Amino acid sequence: MRRFATPLLIGYVLGVLALTIPPDFSPDPTDYLGESAWTPLQLVPFAVDAPSFLLNVVMFVPFGVLLPVCVPRVGSFWRVLACSVAASLSIETAQLIINLTLDGLRTVDVNDLVANAVGGVLGFGLLRLARPGPPSRP
Repeated sequence: MRRFATPLLIGYVLGVLALTIPPDFSPDPTDYLGESAWTPLQLVPFAVDAPSFLLNVVMFVPFGVLLPVCVPRVGSFWRVLACSVAASLSIETAQLIINLTLDGLRTVDVNDLVANAVGGVLGFGLLRLARPGPPSRP
């Protein structure tokens, strides 16, 4: 199973990076998800629209499924949570750097971090439902 999961994980990671990292140079920042103004930092937890939060949750579900399959030692709730937070924090940090250096109009949002962590552990939960018991060793 790992033979198929590894290329899927690599493709998934590349897809997430393609969606989240390139700067947004749209001419009108008010077009961004229908918001009235662009705000580079969102540090208030749970002050987010439901569709945006849900999309971020869904985006990280595959991470929670594929990572423990590819790296069995990550196969616990706490490790998947830690990896999900680390991956999401890396994305948010990259977006902040892009904003500061290129004025890339990416929003750095604590809610993305929360939603991505939730998605990762939900994916892990789905994996555990599909494969009960300890993760298989190679």
